[in-house]
Amino acid sequence: MQVYQERRRLRNFMRSRAVLFFLSFLVLFLFVTSIKMSIGAYQASKARKVSEEEYQALTDQKAHLDKKIEDLNDDEVLEKEAKIRFNATLPGEKVLIIVEHDSSGLNIEAKPASIWESIKNFFRLP
Repeated sequence: MQVYQERRRLRNFMRSRAVLFFLSFLVLFLFVTSIKMSIGAYQASKARKVSEEEYQALTDQKAHLDKKIEDLNDDEVLEKEAKIRFNATLPGEKVLIIVEHDSSGLNIEAKPASIWESIKNFFRLP
């Protein structure tokens, strides 16, 4: 009989409001924590994908720059690059510049500025 009474006392204690409230609070706490962890894991995976894409872009850029540096060791490529970037010419060479009227937006037939406009432009601050 005493065993039965001890079981009953334990059962009553486990079904009491305080224990049920504590257990429901514990379950709620664990549920909220697991949701926060899931959100954090999702954000971390997105950040990892972005980092991997950025890393891939940087490695591609590095490979491109390494190839360009390798090409610049060749004298012909170096000469061609200097001609393109700096309008450099070798002795005896001439540079021909073609200006299109429509695409450049320059007005070649523009009248020269008047003397008064030239004086105003001279004293204008840069």
